[in-house]
Amino acid sequence: MTFHVLSNEDVARLVTMKEAIESMEEAFRAQAEGALIAPARFQVDSGSGALVFTAGALTKRRKVVGFRAYSARAGLASGAHLTAVFDGESGALEGIITGELLGAVRTGAIGGVAIKYMSRPDSKRLGILGSGIQARTQLEAAACVRRFES
Repeated sequence: MTFHVLSNEDVARLVTMKEAIESMEEAFRAQAEGALIAPARFQVDSGSGALVFTAGALTKRRKVVGFRAYSARAGLASGAHLTAVFDGESGALEGIITGELLGAVRTGAIGGVAIKYMSRPDSKRLGILGSGIQARTQLEAAACVRRFES
C-alpha cells in the first residue's frame, strides 16, 4: 500500500490559499447538495486534556473519507494534529498530514469564503482580532478575495 505523508512544510509548499478557498467553496456546494457528510466533532477527555476528533466524507465526484485528531489542553490545541484521508470507494489510505497548518489554512479559507460572499465588494477595511496562526491565515484569505486599503 502506497500513501503520502505530508508535514506542515509540505502543506505550505503545496497548498495556496486561493486553492484552499476554492476547495472550501466546493465543500459548501457539496454540503448544499447533500454530498458532504460532516458529523459534529467529539472529544475524549483524559482529565488533563482532551483528544478532539472531526470526520467527514464527500460522496459524489471524488469520493473520499477522512478524519482529523488533535490534542487540546485547557481548550487550546497544542499543535499535535493528525489528518488521514482514505479513498471513499476502496477504503485505501491515500495520505496522512501531520501538524496544525492544514487546519489553520482550512479555517482561514472558510473565512475567505465568508468574506467573498457576505461582505460588500467595495469593502476597504479589514479588522482581525488576534495574532496567532489563525489570524495570519484569516488575513491571507481575506486578501485573496478583497483589495483592502487598511
